[in-house]
Amino acid sequence: MPVLDAVRLADADAFHEVLSRHGNVRHIFAGHVHRQIAGSWRGIPVSTLRSTNHQSALDFSQSWSLGHEPPAYAVIFIDADEVIVHFHDFLDGRPELVMGP
Repeated sequence: MPVLDAVRLADADAFHEVLSRHGNVRHIFAGHVHRQIAGSWRGIPVSTLRSTNHQSALDFSQSWSLGHEPPAYAVIFIDADEVIVHFHDFLDGRPELVMGP
């Protein structure tokens, strides 16, 4: 998404060098994206979350707009063998809980 890409990590190579020196980074969690995204970066799985406030719309144009998805959070379980991310939208759609247009 071009608008989010414009504010990406400033020195990705230096960050990757730090992670490589650490040696056992199994997942990257990033915030402040206001959009639920999953993928990988340089072979490391990545998860970002929607906000508990406002969302970034799913918009691949050169503009930014407010998304109308419900707020969300995640519960993450990490042990020696796996990383599990459970995403949860916490408003249930009742009219008194739905965000405005």
